[in-house]
Amino acid sequence: IQPGRPHHHDKEPDSDLLFEDMRRRRVDQDEHRLLEEETVRGEPCYVIENRPKGKSLYAKTITSISKNDGTLRKIEYFSNDRTLLKTQTIDWRQIDHYFVWKSSEIVNSQSSRKTIVEVTDVKLDTGLPDDQFSERALRR
Repeated sequence: IQPGRPHHHDKEPDSDLLFEDMRRRRVDQDEHRLLEEETVRGEPCYVIENRPKGKSLYAKTITSISKNDGTLRKIEYFSNDRTLLKTQTIDWRQIDHYFVWKSSEIVNSQSSRKTIVEVTDVKLDTGLPDDQFSERALRR
């Protein structure tokens, strides 16, 4: 998010990845339904339909979660009229006992535009205090 830009519902120019897409929603904020399992990039996955109980950017999401390690592998985002808006796939790498994003690809279903995010030079357990990771501190 660029300084001086409005809050988390705005996207970066030329990007289909929103700040809101990276936030974890509490389990009790949505109604969940287990769907048929699928394989995403060779990884067997549970598939869960999530419908928000209250206000949300999306009418529903369909999330594929690795049966092997519990990481999110694919998220499909839908509008109120049940139109697929975009699909996000996520590749992970394991560093010590942590799973971190290696890359994520977001494909806009209407325009076919792709946004690719690559995460490099990751450092873990560097001793930073917890308050450095509050939403307020991260917005600065």
